Amino acid sequence: MIEFSQVDFSYALEQPPLLKDVSFQIREGEFIAVLGRNASGKSTLARLFNGLLLPDRGNVKIDEMDTGNPEKLFAIRQKVGFLFPSPDRQLIADMVEDEVAFVLENLGLPASDIRERVDAALEMVAMENYRKHPPSLLSGGQKQKICIAGILSMRPKYMVLDEPTSRLDPAERIDILATLMKLKAEWGLTLIYITHHVEEIVAADRVFILQNCRADSFSLSELLEKQEYLLQLGIEPPEISRLIYLLNRDERFVIPYEVVSAADLVNFLCR
Repeated sequence: MIEFSQVDFSYALEQPPLLKDVSFQIREGEFIAVLGRNASGKSTLARLFNGLLLPDRGNVKIDEMDTGNPEKLFAIRQKVGFLFPSPDRQLIADMVEDEVAFVLENLGLPASDIRERVDAALEMVAMENYRKHPPSLLSGGQKQKICIAGILSMRPKYMVLDEPTSRLDPAERIDILATLMKLKAEWGLTLIYITHHVEEIVAADRVFILQNCRADSFSLSELLEKQEYLLQLGIEPPEISRLIYLLNRDERFVIPYEVVSAADLVNFLCR
């Protein structure tokens, strides 16, 4: 379990806190989406999960290990994989399989274990046919998959993804999301997904909204009912949920916000 307890954080003593009294728990296997305006603290929050940043007050615990304890940081970072927005800043090797194996080789794992982990990670992200390719020749979405495979090779329990699709085209965004849902279903990964694309959160178990230095938690249906609240935050709701919101203002309709596609909506209305 991940636990934030009364966490404050600011980048300088003379600056107001970016996060204030943030407390929440994340259970294993959850998909948590994080939304908020630009400069609301989303990336800052993300970096607190594995000790890239440390709280000014309060604590962050990963399976009872405090990120403020330097003796626990290595174990924490094995449990909590971190994906940055730009894959080009993470890729260092000249060949895909070497990229995925890089951290494992530095850990001194036996060659047979490295091969097994690299094979499993590349297969999970459907990149096994690119193992001999230079990462520099791959598309943005393929590069991001290689970064994900490198994290998977460490066998983490949790994965924090900081706007992983922000530099991808719509087709690649869909592909990355499908890959993540597969990881959650088949590997039981806990996902903490930071995004500004609200349509990407339709499979989230809970949504954290960062506003006024706080992280407020909502179920997906609760959040999508708050259309005006989202618009005030500068977050454009998914078109389908906006349509459901407008239909539900007519007393003849009571459409659940779990309906997330046009086809589902038509089927619901035609029952």
